[in-house]
Amino acid sequence: ITQYGMIEQIRASLMEFYKLTDGDNWGNNENWCSDNPVSDWYGVKTNIHGSVYFLRLDNNKLAGYLPDCLECLSNIPTLTGVNLSGNYLLGDIKDVFSKLGNMPKLQSIMLWGNYLTGSIPGSLLNFKDRTIDISYNLLSGTIASSVLESDLWIYTWEDYVKGNRFEDLDKLRWDAPK
Repeated sequence: ITQYGMIEQIRASLMEFYKLTDGDNWGNNENWCSDNPVSDWYGVKTNIHGSVYFLRLDNNKLAGYLPDCLECLSNIPTLTGVNLSGNYLLGDIKDVFSKLGNMPKLQSIMLWGNYLTGSIPGSLLNFKDRTIDISYNLLSGTIASSVLESDLWIYTWEDYVKGNRFEDLDKLRWDAPK
């Protein structure tokens, strides 16, 4: 694919993301879907080469089904971080992790304060080298025993799951080894 083709693919993916998250009703949608370079679109961060590497759209009234939104973003190969916190995004956390599995370069995923549901699957361990904040959602039920028994996020685990309704929070290992 040519560089022009890649730019058009990224623009199309961002425009689809905009539609899927009710972009016309965002708090700030300045320049989105315009002819301006995507670097001028609110919340889109690009490097010196014009490649999109981060989306910062927290607390911006995004609404939609998060797994579909992530599917769109998976077409942006240079994307390394998203902050979609404090919005109205829905979806089962297992579906979210499934989509994130197709996005290996995405290292920082901030999803706190949305409406994600479900229990924490063992597949969370596949993301141990990434920062994923899923606090203050509607997560409930149990946390997979493989996660509870791991050293995953041992220093910051509490921050990434607080504000949810898990049945087995008392089993989490809050203390880091000395």
